[in-house]
Amino acid sequence: MMTKSSVSSSRFENSSRNVFFSLISQVLAMVLDVICRRVFLHFLAIEYLGLSTTFSSVLNLLSFAELGVGSAIIFSLYEPIKSNNQVKIKSLMRLYRNVYFFVGAFIIVVGGTITPFLNVFVKEMPDVPYVSLVYLLLVLQTGTQYFFSYKISFLNATQQNHVFRKVQIVSNLLKATLQIISILLFKNYFVFLGLAIFFALATDIFCSIYVSKKYPFLKGKAEKLDSEEMRVIKKNVFALFLYKMSSTLSATIDTILIARMLGVVPAAIYANYHLVITYSDSFFINVLGTVTPSIGNLMVDSSLEKKKRFFSTIQSVYYWISTYLAIGLLVCFNPFISVAFGGEFLLNQGVVTALVISVTLTNFQRPCSLMRDANGLFWYGKLRPLIMALINLSTSILLTYWFGIIGVVIGTIISKALTFVWYDPYIVYKHVLGKGLKEYYYNYIEKWLFLIVLAILCIGICNRINLNGWPLVFVDAFVVTILVNLFNYVFYKDKPEFIQMKSYVLDLTKKIKKRK
Repeated sequence: MMTKSSVSSSRFENSSRNVFFSLISQVLAMVLDVICRRVFLHFLAIEYLGLSTTFSSVLNLLSFAELGVGSAIIFSLYEPIKSNNQVKIKSLMRLYRNVYFFVGAFIIVVGGTITPFLNVFVKEMPDVPYVSLVYLLLVLQTGTQYFFSYKISFLNATQQNHVFRKVQIVSNLLKATLQIISILLFKNYFVFLGLAIFFALATDIFCSIYVSKKYPFLKGKAEKLDSEEMRVIKKNVFALFLYKMSSTLSATIDTILIARMLGVVPAAIYANYHLVITYSDSFFINVLGTVTPSIGNLMVDSSLEKKKRFFSTIQSVYYWISTYLAIGLLVCFNPFISVAFGGEFLLNQGVVTALVISVTLTNFQRPCSLMRDANGLFWYGKLRPLIMALINLSTSILLTYWFGIIGVVIGTIISKALTFVWYDPYIVYKHVLGKGLKEYYYNYIEKWLFLIVLAILCIGICNRINLNGWPLVFVDAFVVTILVNLFNYVFYKDKPEFIQMKSYVLDLTKKIKKRK
């Protein structure tokens, strides 16, 4: 019988609940952020946005101190969570806590010490007051989140991420409301930033207390992990450190290079596009990515054939959604930015196209990343992230010098195309799925051709629409939604993976009806 503190429960129901609340949380957060940023840009200096974006990117670089320990320990938790081995869970979580406390302290101390050198990261420091204070507040926000995030990660590992998302929904609503009121009343950036820090901390603390009460066995002294378990974790940590470094560089280098080589105002303009891209990434990571623990559990006790069927199904889901997102961004990105933030904050369509290509390369690859993480394949291909990071950094610097903002994005595209696009699938098929790699590459090229043809069709139709403002955004979005999903349905409807996906949705619907 399951006890109150038991950590194993229905894989299907938990995944469905997590996806639902993560989706609501992400959509709401994006809407609220767009509204807040619109008010922000109207009443406050754009230089503050450029500075905060650049400084946040610098501080994200310091998160390399996490070394990938979190992912390694989360992977190690799947088996004891499945068997409800509370002794081992407690030992792993204690190690997790100690590492994250160190990381948080490292970011606060080292981040604080580089305050006198902030000029290094921007082409020319803007004439706005208290720049150092802005940076130090961001240091505090970034560092303190590590003191609590290990418990939030435990909620994710136990497939209880919906708890965090519910709290986040309430917190984001309160934060956005108070931030808008503060701008209208005080027109003060520091009140705006202080509210963001307060609600981020409040959310983390609340969830930390929830985990402690729900799983009381995590309290008290924990046993040390045996030498073999530590050896496996250390091995995975070394490989994950390289993955962590690569992903951190990819996420931050664009903004830092733009601020350093072009200035904080171009960085602020780019930040508006990056905001939308970040939320699209969050959709995949925090909504669809909530199934990773379920995949981890599935990999423990499933046959090779079942793993292949599952991978094929989830791959089709990602291709479908990624195609919809890519064409939606190509058609609606600039009209949306123009209406949401103002026509003076637009990038040219060439930059937008490059951004969409870069995002889609990553999104098409996510099923392989999910399988890699769920199966703990961190050691294999450990040098790939390092090579990707070096290519990204070198090409982005050169191309930004020659071509400006679009050069940064092209550098990222080149680094992705030369590394994970072909190598990560090779690792997954070699160590998990066996044969079928040629079919994977054929399918991958086919989906790109499908996307390009469909994009040309949608752009051709939407360019004929003679509207402006929000009506143009909504009509373009409607056209893209109908055409992309219609063509995807026709393309997939007779394929086994679509039948499997439809079966999943029908099962979910039945379970929801039963609960009602």
